[in-house]
Amino acid sequence: LGYPSRYQGPDPPSDLWDGLTVHIRKAPPRTGHKDVVTCMQRCGPVTATFANGKASWLVRFETPEAAVKALTSHRRISGMKLFVEWFNPEVIQVRDPTKFPEVEEKADWRPAVRAEVADSFQFWLGPRNLAQDGFLRRHSRSSPDRFVPLTVFKSFGKLKTLCQDTAELEEILKTTPGVELRGTGETAAVRGVEDHSVREGEQDQVPLQREALELVQKG
Repeated sequence: LGYPSRYQGPDPPSDLWDGLTVHIRKAPPRTGHKDVVTCMQRCGPVTATFANGKASWLVRFETPEAAVKALTSHRRISGMKLFVEWFNPEVIQVRDPTKFPEVEEKADWRPAVRAEVADSFQFWLGPRNLAQDGFLRRHSRSSPDRFVPLTVFKSFGKLKTLCQDTAELEEILKTTPGVELRGTGETAAVRGVEDHSVREGEQDQVPLQREALELVQKG
């Protein structure tokens, strides 16, 4: 059924994250403050930036919603794609803390992550994407009841960045409008309440495909 491309991004946030600061790696040479702000403010208001070494920048946002968006948005400076990750103070040392001090109070980033995850599932299984998404469409159409294993979605880069906790994903999906969850743990599977996998002109073919799948599964 095919697989997403190899993931090379950051791991999901932990309690160490202040919820507002992200780290940019692999910034192009000669990148300046204005370049960083212009690029990142598309995710939301930026309150501070700091050049933290060669090709490395720290960016602080006004809200956790903007910071979470920055983690999963594709951003470029001078045509080069940026690698953006949540700021982990145990891994990334600030070269001059006086110029980029810690936040006075951490922001709760979890609601922003949950909202982003819910929006993503609604998009993936919705009318704007599913019929054109060959990978997900094949998974949806390969099951008579259209349920796609949650593990398939967990292989997506966006969820590898935001959340890999199956129990947490299940809790999010239980309250996500337009999405239906079945099973738990390794058996958890997801589908859209409405079937948006059918393309124009295929309506008559779907019942025949479902019958064929049921026969195959019965042996």
